[in-house]
Amino acid sequence: MASKSEGYLHTILREYNDSPTGGLRRRHAPGPGYQTLPRMMYSMARGGMEKVVRDLWTRYGDLVRLDFGVDTWHLSMKKEHFHYVFVENRNNYIKGKTWERSRLVSGYGLTTSNSELWKRQRRLMDPAYSRESLLQFTPAIARSVEVIARRWEKAARDGSTIDVSADMRSVALDIITTTLLGGIGEHGDELHRDIMFTMDYASPASVELPLGLGSGRARRFIQAMTRVDGVINGMIRQRRGAGGCPFHDLLDLLIHAKDEDNKTGMSDELLRDEVLAAFYAGHETTATSMAWTWLLLAQNPEAYERLMAEVDQSLTSDHPTRDDLEKLNFAEAVFYEGMRLYPPGWMIPRDVALDDELDGYHIPAGSRIVLVPYLINRHPQYWDAPEEFRPQRYLDDSAAYAFVAFGGGPRMCIGRFFGVIEAQVVLALLTRRFRIEYVGVPEPKRDFSLTLRPGPLLFKVHERRAA
Repeated sequence: MASKSEGYLHTILREYNDSPTGGLRRRHAPGPGYQTLPRMMYSMARGGMEKVVRDLWTRYGDLVRLDFGVDTWHLSMKKEHFHYVFVENRNNYIKGKTWERSRLVSGYGLTTSNSELWKRQRRLMDPAYSRESLLQFTPAIARSVEVIARRWEKAARDGSTIDVSADMRSVALDIITTTLLGGIGEHGDELHRDIMFTMDYASPASVELPLGLGSGRARRFIQAMTRVDGVINGMIRQRRGAGGCPFHDLLDLLIHAKDEDNKTGMSDELLRDEVLAAFYAGHETTATSMAWTWLLLAQNPEAYERLMAEVDQSLTSDHPTRDDLEKLNFAEAVFYEGMRLYPPGWMIPRDVALDDELDGYHIPAGSRIVLVPYLINRHPQYWDAPEEFRPQRYLDDSAAYAFVAFGGGPRMCIGRFFGVIEAQVVLALLTRRFRIEYVGVPEPKRDFSLTLRPGPLLFKVHERRAA
């Protein structure tokens, strides 16, 4: 058995850096000891993720070290760290082992790639995802909203409740299917189910067994992924062989995207990866953000009335134009404020490539930094009344400095313009025709997994204007 002195020596050696300067003391960020970690992990597994992270923030401050023995995490609740990781020293903070599971589905698309591959893909895709390019899909988004509007109209007339969380998932999935692929016809329902299952299975937050262990869900994943690949790869081959015939969707834009330097485009494999990455990012994040936004509007009647007034003044039909969207400033602000309070990517992990420091604390290579937009966006240092829903914050530029829901730097979400356009159209068209009243539980379930998903959000629907 080791003596106490040997134990002390081991501790001292861990605290010192073997640098040529003679061994400067490494300062570790504050955090809980080994003895508290099992209890903390148990609480997280039991649905107490938010409470645990908030308690760590309250007790230890904006940078918290979690030493799991085989792995070290640093939780950051500081906007300056966010900027440092995403902008100033971005090459040192990569999508590494944390994202390996996601690569089972989306390969090396934008959401999971790094370095030169990411740069080339981003350069190829940026024109297709510009606001100017995406505005062409406004009519398609409006048509998808009409499906939900008919459901709400029926609920208003028969007095039944709607689940806004489910409805926003449905409309977001229909929108991304139509705008990305132009629709998928007979494959629709099965492809939707398969994509949603494979995305959940391959989530970085998943605790599924490795594929090689042959569990029932692993076999189901392989079967679903085979079907998804068959449909997507078949569509890509069909487009390639169409002789330049335009399809007027995002896949068409990506197929025809060319590198300015060598005039080459994407391989079929990368196209497949980007389609599946867009399916998840373009569906899950927008759906959860819009669901939370409806709840916040129902809980804040003054903001809801202001939104209705803007919509009534700006829209004259259920077919919004580009000029109409330019008038919906408060609708855009409402969506931003919903994303601030409930960012879909509530935690953003990055792997540390080389030793670094944050606020004088040692951040070792091979560890993980986990930025927490959910708390950065509620930090009293950056926001007045941070827990309150105040969309008017975004009617000038002052809030842009602290808003981090879309990420930052060169890796800022490529689909941010699409998400805003989609939210403006969905919020405006449904607000034009309906007012909804929350009748669910006072504290709806919040699922703090990879995205911040709400549980069922039950509403009564009241018609404001007939179709």
